[in-house]
Amino acid sequence: MQSKSLVRWTLFIIIAILCTFVQPFRSIAADRPQTPDQILRISVEELLHMMEQESVVIVDARVTRAWNRAGNKIPGAIRLDTTDKIDLFSDTTDQRQAIVAYCLCPQERSSAVLALTLVNQGFSRVWVLAGGYHAWISADLPLDEK
Repeated sequence: MQSKSLVRWTLFIIIAILCTFVQPFRSIAADRPQTPDQILRISVEELLHMMEQESVVIVDARVTRAWNRAGNKIPGAIRLDTTDKIDLFSDTTDQRQAIVAYCLCPQERSSAVLALTLVNQGFSRVWVLAGGYHAWISADLPLDEK
């Protein structure tokens, strides 16, 4: 009878210890965006200010059809359009790097999906450009030929 009680207490203590260590990881995961709509948006003005302060990777997330029709891109932007490119980017880029994605979609859908993919791969500083490519053009900012 005593050994059953000892086993129960031992299991209770083990479970309590595991819960103590698992709980902080749950709260970290809960703080991360879980859907594309939860990715933070950044205005053109905020992006320009950020670019004055630090290195920012700008990612073109336009769908293939829109990319193929376009002649221009935001200066310095890189195109991430396939899983292979995203994996290579993830393997070669510091996960604390500031990253801003843009596209042409309503509610920035393509860039938000890409941004969420990057967040899920461990990147901690990822935003979507509010208004996307059109917001950049509306602000009368320069473009690069692709």
